Amino acid sequence: MGFNGEDGGRGEDCGVVRIFNSLTVYAYGGGGGSSISLNERLSSGLGGGGYPAAGIGGRWGWSAVVVRLDVAGGGYTGGCAEMNTISNYNGRRGEGTTCGGGDGYFEAGVWVSNVTGEYLVVTPDSCGQGGKAPIYFSTYPRCESGDGGVAGKGGFVECSRESTVYAYNGDQITNEDYSSINYSERIKMQSGKTSAPLKIFAQEGILRAVYKYNSWWNIQDGRNYGYLKELLGDKINETIKYEQTPTTSDDIKNLKVRDECSCDKSGYVNPITHKSQGIGSGAGYIEISNGSFTEID
Repeated sequence: MGFNGEDGGRGEDCGVVRIFNSLTVYAYGGGGGSSISLNERLSSGLGGGGYPAAGIGGRWGWSAVVVRLDVAGGGYTGGCAEMNTISNYNGRRGEGTTCGGGDGYFEAGVWVSNVTGEYLVVTPDSCGQGGKAPIYFSTYPRCESGDGGVAGKGGFVECSRESTVYAYNGDQITNEDYSSINYSERIKMQSGKTSAPLKIFAQEGILRAVYKYNSWWNIQDGRNYGYLKELLGDKINETIKYEQTPTTSDDIKNLKVRDECSCDKSGYVNPITHKSQGIGSGAGYIEISNGSFTEID
C-alpha cells in the first residue's frame, strides 16, 4: 500500500479591514521557516519550511508533513530526503537520492543520482509539492509526502484617502544572516534593519500551476475532485474529474489540477517601492485570491 504524509495546513483568510482618519500604517508580514537536514541517517525525509505572510492579507499556508521512508515534504523551503545533509532556506528546493526532495517556493525539488550525480527535476513549474518515491519502488507504490498549504485569501481593505499604508510581505531571508546574501531588491525598513520582503506570486497577478499525485485519489481528504473544485472554482482542470484510484505503480501519475493563470491584483501600490506587493494573498502552495484595496473618501 505505501505511506502518505499529510498536506500542510490552510492559512487564514484576511476578511475585511477598514483604515479611517489620517493614519500612517506600517504593516509587516511574518517570516517563513527553513528546513534543516541533519548529518546522520534518518528514518524519514524532512518537512518543508513554512511560508511567509502578506503585510495586510491572508496568512501563509503551513509547511507539509513528511512520510516514512525517504520522501521529503514540500513547502516554502523544500525538505530534504533521507541521508541528504544540506541545509535549505529562503524558498530553495529540497534534494534526495533514492527519493525526490520537496519543492520550495522558488525551485522544484530534485532527485540526485548517487551514481552519476545527475540532477532530475521532478516537476519544473511546481512551487511547494512534496517529494515522492520513484515508481520502481514497487514495495511502496503509493509512498509520497505532503504538499505545502493553501494560502489565506487577501482581504477587502478599505483605506481613507487621508491615510497612508506601508505594507511589506514577510521576510524572504530566514537565517538572519543579512550581510552574506546579495538580494537586489532590498529596502531599508523603518526599524533600521536591511531586509528583503518575499515576492508572493498571486500579488503579482500570477496563480501558479498546481499538481497533485493521484496516489491517494478519492482516499485521502483533499485528494479528490470535489474538494479541489470547491477550492479552485472554474480554474480547475476538469479532466481530473475522471481520474480513478490507482491500483498499480504504473497507474500513478502527477495530475495538473490547475494551469498557471492570471488573477486580479489587489489595487494596492506601496508608496516607497511602487510595487503591488504587501497587500493581498498570503504565500502557499495553492494561492487563490488577493481580495481588494480601495481608497475611500
